[in-house]
Amino acid sequence: MTAGNSGVGKSCLIKRYCEGRFVSKYIPTIGIDYGVKLVNVNVAKLEEELANRPNRSPEASSSGSLAITRPSTAVRVNFWDVAGGKEAFEIRNEFYAPTQGILLIYNVADLKSFEALEAWMEEINSFITVPIVNTAARRPSMGGSTMTGNTPAGREVGAVMDQSPVIFLCANKVDGAAPRVVTEEQGRRWAEAHGGMEYFEVSASTDLNVTTMMDKLFHRVIARFMISK
Repeated sequence: MTAGNSGVGKSCLIKRYCEGRFVSKYIPTIGIDYGVKLVNVNVAKLEEELANRPNRSPEASSSGSLAITRPSTAVRVNFWDVAGGKEAFEIRNEFYAPTQGILLIYNVADLKSFEALEAWMEEINSFITVPIVNTAARRPSMGGSTMTGNTPAGREVGAVMDQSPVIFLCANKVDGAAPRVVTEEQGRRWAEAHGGMEYFEVSASTDLNVTTMMDKLFHRVIARFMISK
C-alpha cells in the first residue's frame, strides 16, 4: 500500500515497478488504483530476513508455512495505490488494517510533503493493529468486514494480528529534475526516529533503486507474516 501527499509520485512508482514505464504527466489518483506483479522470492535473502526477525524461534526456517524448497519461488504481489487527498480518507482507512507493507512516500523537492509525514504516521497508526509510534490514539479496527480483509492477503494478516505492517520511508524524485529541499540526512533521521524504518532514495523517472526497494520490502513482509515462527 502507498501513503503520502498528492503529487509525491505514488502512482508513478507503482507503474514503474509493475509495468516498467514512467508516466510524466501528472494524473491525480481518484479514490484507489490497483497494481499486481508476480515476483520471484530469493530464498537466501528470505533466510537473511528471518535471521534478523525479532522473537524468531531457533527452529524457524524457510521451510515454514510457505514450504519453500527451491532457490526461488513466485509470489503474487498486490499493490493498493490510494489517493493522498483529504477527500479519500474514508476510502484509505479501510485498507490500513489488512495491509502487510506500506511505502510512506515524500518528494525531496517538496518540503510540505516531508513535513506531512508525521500526520501520515498518525493516520496509519490510527488504523493498524499494532502502532509503530504512539503518535495518535488508536481507532477501532475495521476487522474482517472490510473489503481487503476478505481477500487472501487480508485473511493472512488476520492470522497474525499481533504484527504491525512493514513500513519503508521512500524519498522520491531524487533525479534532480527539481531543486532538492529535503536532504538525505533529514530523511534518514526521520526514519530512524520512527521505529528505525528502512529508508530508500528513489526516482520513478529514472528507475533508481525502485526494484531494490520493492525487493527488500517483499522479503521483509514474507519473513514477518508468512513464515511460521
